[in-house]
Amino acid sequence: MKKLFLILFVLLTIPVFVGSAVGGYTSRFTAGLTMTGDFGDVNNVGWKGAMFGASIDGISSSVSAYRYVTKNGIDPWTGNLSFRKAPALTDYNLTADPLGDNITLYKGTTGSENGQGPLFMTDNPDYAAGYVANGRKVVNVTIPRSALNQMYHNGVLEYRIGTYYGGSKPYTEYMFSPLVKSLILNR
Repeated sequence: MKKLFLILFVLLTIPVFVGSAVGGYTSRFTAGLTMTGDFGDVNNVGWKGAMFGASIDGISSSVSAYRYVTKNGIDPWTGNLSFRKAPALTDYNLTADPLGDNITLYKGTTGSENGQGPLFMTDNPDYAAGYVANGRKVVNVTIPRSALNQMYHNGVLEYRIGTYYGGSKPYTEYMFSPLVKSLILNR
């Protein structure tokens, strides 16, 4: 994650830096040529404009990048999502919606659900059955759509859409972060 963050930062900052240098050189060169007509002096003035433009926009783009990453919960020094505060588990109301706006999710149990990784569930019981192991079974959990939306917006749930291998019915796979995994498993 750190390397990806640094690569993206460099790839996004270099064009701004180069563009500002070219713009500074061109504007000062053109202005100087119009006023003096001396190419020797104008070239020096152009290089000073390039240095000025690059430094000002380099600082500006760095500040903008820093503001972006901190606003989006990314540690600007490591690229990790360590600044994002995880919501308290009590913030999620998993009581079934009395108006029926609920989603039933299925999981093929294996006996290893309490591990450290994320929790995967699906809205397709046939797909979930493909993951049953160790004589276990498919279990289901009904969750209000509003709680799933809240989890998605808090960054503790990802959706993946596909088609079950060996079947034609599409499904959505729900990948719950380990932060909320116990909440779902203990229902």
